[in-house]
Amino acid sequence: MDGTTADSVFVRFSGAIYNRWDYDSEQKVYYRNVDAQDDINGTNEVYVPHIDALNGTQVFTDNIVILISEYKEMDGPTITSPELIGTGTAYVARNGILIECQWIREYPNDMVKLIGDDKQPIQLKPGRTWYEVLNIGSKVSTDDKGTWRVVNYMPE
Repeated sequence: MDGTTADSVFVRFSGAIYNRWDYDSEQKVYYRNVDAQDDINGTNEVYVPHIDALNGTQVFTDNIVILISEYKEMDGPTITSPELIGTGTAYVARNGILIECQWIREYPNDMVKLIGDDKQPIQLKPGRTWYEVLNIGSKVSTDDKGTWRVVNYMPE
């Protein structure tokens, strides 16, 4: 399965919640960095390592899975939750590459399946997997240096 270089993966949920995953080619994992201050306009993101309070080490993962799903209102107009039923676009970063694929989940008790263009399951690297769920309409971009950016879109 082909992919595109993914040395850094930025995921911006909002001006107050954003993070960056940096791939370490020696350890073969992604290290997580989190927002250090609010950045409402998206022009001054500041990151610090996300430190695990239990062991004092930086949070890392072997796989990053980004699911794009419709958010539904719950108990009022300001509380939303991802639907995660049906199908949608997904992105899987592992081993320093990012693969665009599809997620499928037919019923609420089903596991989310990740399927490639060839209709075969996407193989995750054994180990830790971190899921990020963003709304339909989120913007995905990349550059020629292996940097990916996914910016959440929430309709007003």
